[in-house]
Amino acid sequence: MRADKECFRFNFGTFNVRGLSCEIKQNQLVEDFDRYKLDILCVQETKIKNGGDWTIRGHRVLLYETECRHYGNGFIIHKNLEPKVLRTWKISDRLCVLQISLDYGNAQNKGKVKSLTIINLYAPTSALTKNNPDELDKFYNDLQTLIDSLPNNTIIIFAGDFNSKVGKRSGEEICLGNYSRGFRNENGENLVDFCEKNKLFITNTAFNKAARHITTWVGSRKNNENKTVYVYNQIDYIICRQGQKHLITNAQSYGGTKV
Repeated sequence: MRADKECFRFNFGTFNVRGLSCEIKQNQLVEDFDRYKLDILCVQETKIKNGGDWTIRGHRVLLYETECRHYGNGFIIHKNLEPKVLRTWKISDRLCVLQISLDYGNAQNKGKVKSLTIINLYAPTSALTKNNPDELDKFYNDLQTLIDSLPNNTIIIFAGDFNSKVGKRSGEEICLGNYSRGFRNENGENLVDFCEKNKLFITNTAFNKAARHITTWVGSRKNNENKTVYVYNQIDYIICRQGQKHLITNAQSYGGTKV
C-alpha cells in the first residue's frame, strides 16, 4: 500500500496464529514477519490471557489480554515504524486498533490525510453465529461505532479473519472487484451488506491471482466413499474505503510460514 507515493509506502498483513503463548512460536512469527518484509502484522487467536508488550528482533510485539481463551488479538510493528505510532487500543476480544501518523510536517499536506488507522478484526464463525446471532450483532455494532468515530482525514484499513465467504459479485455491488470467486455464505452476506452500507472495498477481489494466493483457510472432510477431501476457502481479507482503494497496490495470501 502507498499513502503518498513520495513519502510513505508499506506492507501489512493479517494472520490467525491459533495460539501464540509459546516463546518459540513468537520468535518464529517475527522471523516470518521479517521474511515477508512486513511493516505491520495483525494477529488473531493469540490465546494469551494476560497479553503483553515487548520487543523481538527489534520489532514491537503488542498482544492484548483476552477474556476468552480462544480469542486474543494484537499487532507486530516494525521497529522503523514504531516512532510513528500515535495510539493503540482494544475494543473487544474481536477488535483492536492501531493508528500511525502520516503527518511529515509538510505545509502542502495541511488539511489532507494525517493518519492511517488499522483495524484488526476476528469475526464470529458461521457455527457460532447460527446459535448465537447476538454475537454477530455485537461485532458489527462495535465496528460501526468505531468507524463513525474516526475522522475523514485518516486512511482506514480493515485486516483480519472475517470467517466469511463473500463469493462472486452480484448485481450492482461495488464492494467487490472483478476477481471475486466461489459462493457466498450467510456470514459473507453480512460482510458484503456492511461494506456496501459503509462504502468499503474488499481489496483481495481486485487482483487476478492463482488459487494458492487466494486461499486463506484449508480444511478437510470425508466424502461418501470415506475418502478425505480438502476444502480451500478465502475467509481473511484486507478492506479499505472505496475512495482509498487506489492506494492498494496488491493483496494476496501466502503459504509457507514457520508458525
